[in-house]
Amino acid sequence: MAWTNEIRDAIYTSPSGREFTFHYGELKSDTDLKTATFTFPEKDGALVTPLGVGGRRFPMSCSFYGADCFSLADAFEEGLKERGYGELQHPIYGNHKVVPTGSISRSDNLVNGLNVSTVEITFAETIIDETFPQSKTITEDLIRNKVSQSFESIAAEAGKDLKFSTTAEKINAQVMQKTIYKKIVENISGIAKKSKTAWTEFQSVCAETEKKINSFAYASADAVSGCLTLLKIPSEVVVKPMIKIEAYGTLVADIITSFKNNPAGINNVRNQFVLTKAALEGIGVALSSGVAISTTGGAETENEINNSSRTAGATFVLNSGTSENSGAFRSRNEAVNAAAEIAEKYDALCEYIDARVGEDFVVDTGEGYNEMRDAVSAALSFIVNESFNLDIRKTIILNRDRQIMELLSELYGNFDNLDEFIIDNNLTADEIGLLPMGREVSYYV
Repeated sequence: MAWTNEIRDAIYTSPSGREFTFHYGELKSDTDLKTATFTFPEKDGALVTPLGVGGRRFPMSCSFYGADCFSLADAFEEGLKERGYGELQHPIYGNHKVVPTGSISRSDNLVNGLNVSTVEITFAETIIDETFPQSKTITEDLIRNKVSQSFESIAAEAGKDLKFSTTAEKINAQVMQKTIYKKIVENISGIAKKSKTAWTEFQSVCAETEKKINSFAYASADAVSGCLTLLKIPSEVVVKPMIKIEAYGTLVADIITSFKNNPAGINNVRNQFVLTKAALEGIGVALSSGVAISTTGGAETENEINNSSRTAGATFVLNSGTSENSGAFRSRNEAVNAAAEIAEKYDALCEYIDARVGEDFVVDTGEGYNEMRDAVSAALSFIVNESFNLDIRKTIILNRDRQIMELLSELYGNFDNLDEFIIDNNLTADEIGLLPMGREVSYYV
């Protein structure tokens, strides 16, 4: 069949079922190749491990022609703003469940482009699976319950799987546990310090966990449980989501690289796998649930230490600022991208665990792994589903000189977003006085 016969109409079906057929320009598809990079002391270079592919993105320039081009483009924009998953029939790349992300850029050239309205948007293929269908309501309480169940299963499984035939093997396990403990403290204690209450709790649990690790009557399940609690405390502190994602992502890499080589002795090898598996599973649960919970306003901020509100079904804190101590997502695009980043960290730790399971060090019953999978899936579903409550970034080109206060009144109906508007658009001192014709500016709708 000739390639010309394979091209189909470009159609976007919004979550409500409205269909929009549009013309298009150059077609592109972006696919992230997921990898994990590991470096080792006293060895040059890096080990890069392939982890499959991420979701595809389809940036598109969607044009509407004719006397009613304005109204067609307006309706299309409203469809892009709808809550839920849409479907894109791409001219050459097939059908995909998608979420409109990035900025909605609208252009109406009344000089050289009469009867044409163009909307530029990126459609991101959805990353969420069907573990939690839309008919099941995912609340903050459900996520917290999943975290508790996961941590109980992970600690119990570790306690059951660790084996000691000699005192030396127990000491080796304690050394391994201590290494994991130190990595946790090094990478995420800085986040705990953002909240006085969290930092006090973190220090207290650190002291208890060190005692459990160093005890002559070393109880592995108790020590693992202490480390899991340390992972959880900073995860619920309200900071910018990417700060949290980067810190826990670095922790994943540090633990993996710390235990890349097998120690001598079958029990030591087994115990190393059991402890690293428990830590990595705990990180997956803590990171995903922590980002979901802290962005709802349900976790503690530094300014709300004694007034934390944790209600079931809480929704995202919308447009609550851009400071480091704000856990809110600014836009739908930011939330979806954060979910994708968390999914990549999750894939990296699963890749490591799966590879080690394949080496037959231990018969993995999958109890902790399955609980982790369900907890991560619930948290990611929550983040993406709630992202539909967030604004979409829209970009326009000014067709005349504009006073900033006049423009804000038109775009937002008030002046509450003045500081964010200046920061988002990197306005100069002159532009704050007068925005020139042809200046591209972005706002949230």
